[in-house]
Amino acid sequence: MRMLGTIDLEILQLAAAGDGRINESAIEHSALSRLGVGRILDALASLRDRDLLRLDRDGGSFVMTDAAHAILWSDSIPLWARILRLLEIRSCGIVDMMAILRIGQHGLLEEALGGLQREGFVMAAPQIRDGGPQKVYEILPEGIERMDAISREGSGTYASQIPKGPGTYNLINEIERIVSASRTMSAGERRAVLQKVSGLRDMIGASHEKSATGGAAAEPDGP
Repeated sequence: MRMLGTIDLEILQLAAAGDGRINESAIEHSALSRLGVGRILDALASLRDRDLLRLDRDGGSFVMTDAAHAILWSDSIPLWARILRLLEIRSCGIVDMMAILRIGQHGLLEEALGGLQREGFVMAAPQIRDGGPQKVYEILPEGIERMDAISREGSGTYASQIPKGPGTYNLINEIERIVSASRTMSAGERRAVLQKVSGLRDMIGASHEKSATGGAAAEPDGP
């Protein structure tokens, strides 16, 4: 169950960066100003109705509630779960994740994302963003199911760590690593195999997308 929309996320991210507070000046000097006054007021009202923001006593600013802070910014929530919650809202590159989740260590995110990829909860795909190629992470149906289970069963589910099994995407990554490092294959052979492996990853991703929308997955071509 997605907890926030993309505009909700922008507002709360701005508040988190301001020590839990957000005011009119902060909004005016942020990317949120593109939305116009009406949409911003509607979004703020919605966040108040859901007890994610409250009006400060002076009436000049909004303050994040504990419930809002717990969605993406609480250290009591495992990093892997916060990543999945974020990816339910929008796909992200690792630099964006660091900024939104306020994680200063690149390695921590890489380690958590590696575990999520091994279990097939997220996938990474190259996209053109900000004028250049970036690795962008997206949540897969299995990741959504994990977060739905946590919503149903309660926070005690966090006690169970992400399993360490190999997972489909981890196997694909391992094949790519072995092929790339091979000295018995020519450059052309390595390139051909890596293209096929990349196609397999895309095929699996497309299958996941069709499963999530209720469509029939395409059968893979024969050898």
